[in-house]
Amino acid sequence: MKTELQIGLRVTSQFKERLASQAEKDHRSLSNLIIKVMSDYLDAIEKQESLENSTGNNPGFHR
Repeated sequence: MKTELQIGLRVTSQFKERLASQAEKDHRSLSNLIIKVMSDYLDAIEKQESLENSTGNNPGFHR
């Protein structure tokens, strides 16, 4: 998928180093790791919301 937009993000140098270290371990670019982590998070949230809506059990916001 071709990306078209940029999002600025401010993090501590320690956090960036943690991300960069993990990206290297996963053989990914830093940007690709961030996109993967965010996509996985959104997929999980959307799946949970879908399950809650399909069962009528919506306990509210708990994040």
